[in-house]
Amino acid sequence: MDAKSIQAYVNDPKSWNPIYLWHAPGVPTFAGAVLLAQESKLTTFDQSKVVIKQSNNGTFRAIVTVINGSSSRGGAGSHTDSIVARGFAYRNAVRQMVLSVGGAK
Repeated sequence: MDAKSIQAYVNDPKSWNPIYLWHAPGVPTFAGAVLLAQESKLTTFDQSKVVIKQSNNGTFRAIVTVINGSSSRGGAGSHTDSIVARGFAYRNAVRQMVLSVGGAK
């Protein structure tokens, strides 16, 4: 679900229309993380700092940092598609920031 949402968002953010925002209480989907980031005035997916490396088996590992003023949090993700790995990492970084600042939703 998240992989398809990430690809749809990257391909055409203006027509992106997510349905699912939560995997479970306090665990946002990628779509939920994008909306939480907007509400919380965090760096956007495109503005976030990212480091992506590819392992020998072809898996991409991404580390993303989101910022809110002087606070920053990181998240990691992996996938065979570098954009999806980045999306997973962004979702996890946003979750870390929201949980550390305001608690789970």
